[in-house]
Amino acid sequence: MSAPLTMSARVVAYLAERRRAGFALTIAGNQLAAFARFADGLGHTGPLTRSLATQWALASRGQRRLTAARRIEVLRGFARYCQRDEPSTEIPPTRLFGRAHRRL
Repeated sequence: MSAPLTMSARVVAYLAERRRAGFALTIAGNQLAAFARFADGLGHTGPLTRSLATQWALASRGQRRLTAARRIEVLRGFARYCQRDEPSTEIPPTRLFGRAHRRL
């Protein structure tokens, strides 16, 4: 039985796979790395949960709903990736905090 992967290790594997597929993921990569540091800093082990995603989304400095919505949007793709190996992973719902983009 192997030791559970840290969230940082999962993010590194996810980003490597997506980048091999041709996606740059510059901003999303930075955000996912920040999420991994947050989760690992809490000592979180196990699957990504809606509760953990919500905590991180609301932990931004300005605590704006738009920022939280964008953070959730970034996590959704990562959560789908995690769900392949860990079926108990919860994918945060779309528009949990409203729209992630606003029309200017």
